[in-house]
Amino acid sequence: MNRLLNKKIKQPIYYFLYMKNNVYGMKSAFVISSYPSNQTKIDWLKDTINCVKGKGFDIVLCTNLPIKDDEIYSSVDYFIYDKLDIKSFTEMGLIYPEWGQYFYNDIVEINQKFDNAYHFDLYRCMYNSVSLLNGLNYDFFYYIEGDSILDDSEVNQMIDIRDRMFRENKNMVFVQHHVDGAFGGYYMYQTMFFGGKPSFFMKNINIPFELQDWIDTPYLHGTCLELIFFDKLKIYSNEMLILDKEEWKLKKFNNSKKIDEFYYREPFFFEKDKPYIIQFFVTSNFIEPKTIYVKMFMDGVLYKDLEVRPGWYHLWHEDVNFILNKKIRQIVYSEDNVEILNIENIMTPNRIDFFRKTKEIKFK
Repeated sequence: MNRLLNKKIKQPIYYFLYMKNNVYGMKSAFVISSYPSNQTKIDWLKDTINCVKGKGFDIVLCTNLPIKDDEIYSSVDYFIYDKLDIKSFTEMGLIYPEWGQYFYNDIVEINQKFDNAYHFDLYRCMYNSVSLLNGLNYDFFYYIEGDSILDDSEVNQMIDIRDRMFRENKNMVFVQHHVDGAFGGYYMYQTMFFGGKPSFFMKNINIPFELQDWIDTPYLHGTCLELIFFDKLKIYSNEMLILDKEEWKLKKFNNSKKIDEFYYREPFFFEKDKPYIIQFFVTSNFIEPKTIYVKMFMDGVLYKDLEVRPGWYHLWHEDVNFILNKKIRQIVYSEDNVEILNIENIMTPNRIDFFRKTKEIKFK
């Protein structure tokens, strides 16, 4: 019979669900993070679990959102729930980040303040999970996100990479990515997928785990997690198996259904000197470019029905009084009519003022 271990470590509270022991020689585990806020994401999470299950790995699931699905519980070996769920540093009044570019072309430039609360939550998920595995003397872990749906050949490739890491006497495996930009651009370590020895990771990652420590370190809340990982771990590059993007060819790893919610959650922008005109901007950002469909409702009535092809965007404006106190819901569908996002914003005066301070549009 399964045992539920309710262990209070420190605030916030984590719950570990222990299900069964690994029966293979090497103690390896997949760490899967998820924020299953709708049924589509729950289905993706189940698919991700199923594609790595029975491959010689235990499974650790970590989330900031409670899960009420017995099928998921019975499919994993450990479940970690982190009660601390920081959706936005800015809205909590904790941090006021710097501007970062969002989109630009010859007509328009759109900027948004970079709020990496999501990366803080994600790092805590990684840290909690790998800490658990380290305490249980696991030899190896892979971290993946809960919408990474792989076929058998791709999982086998991941196993081969793990084995190669040990053959070459390395401690971690990362995909290194170069981003073009000024002064030659910059490098980062991909955090959507990485792996290694839990003991090495816990000893060397050296990134603050507590909220106040993160807030007190401006570099952390002004930088994406991929860059933070690179800066912290690059001194150990000789001890790690570093792959480039050409060596990592898992066609489904970045699921073609996956979108960046950043592009849809809050499509509301303001010109600096026009505080009473709200600009709506909708574009697409798929790992693999795909046409998507966006239905926008205002107080339950269809307001916009948009097709967004790769490279397309839609831009229009309204008077703030027109949208004041209205509920604006966006539902995003894939090409095959699967709902992939469903988000509602209530346009209260405080919410609108938040967008004025954090979402900027400039016309050239």
